[in-house]
Amino acid sequence: MLRSVKLFLTLDTPAKRGVAAALLIALLGGAYFLFFYKRELNNEEKKELVARIIQKGNIDACARAKEIVLDGVNYETVCRNNVAYQLAFKTLDPKYCKDLDNKLVSIEQCEAEILLKKINTGADIAVCSGASVQGAQTYCRGIYWFREAIQKGNEALCDTIEDVGSRAPCHERVAIEGLIKNPSGTDCSRFSGSLARDCENFKSTLKSGSQNSCTLIGNERIRSECMGHFSKN
Repeated sequence: MLRSVKLFLTLDTPAKRGVAAALLIALLGGAYFLFFYKRELNNEEKKELVARIIQKGNIDACARAKEIVLDGVNYETVCRNNVAYQLAFKTLDPKYCKDLDNKLVSIEQCEAEILLKKINTGADIAVCSGASVQGAQTYCRGIYWFREAIQKGNEALCDTIEDVGSRAPCHERVAIEGLIKNPSGTDCSRFSGSLARDCENFKSTLKSGSQNSCTLIGNERIRSECMGHFSKN
């Protein structure tokens, strides 16, 4: 057997030389493949890899980016943050916010934004308990009572808001909505400063029938209603 191998290796015939050439090509091809298969990805290719994972929305697949660190940032974390944030807003479920790292992206902020969207679409105050962070729950309840006070025209509901600093803006907004709904029945003295002037300008402008006076109103909500009043007539 050893003798036949030695004879083969002498390449003393065209057939043997042909086989040897084919083997050499195959070996070189395999080496070429292994070289490019093991080639280190450049930074742009690494970012593209992470972007594809994010696009597919599978947070477990972010583990593939574990070894990618660019400018001191671990891209597995970047990947998980992006996927979690997208899932939270796609489903309006704050549970996905808990998958955030709470450093690059805040869990509380994510939960607050999701709950704000739910409250603004008419959700009940019970949804606020879906947040894992107390601050997000408090914010959610505040938005709920703010909404209820405006919709019902009941300023007393503003005092239900836990964040004391948000109560005055709530009272003010309810009063503005009352002015818009019933200008003639609103006493502008219940406002102060520039809002009192806006109230007077709004009422006098509606009486005069001159749309140009709407531009004198500083409050955006009242000015917008003033302009809208004339565009409808």
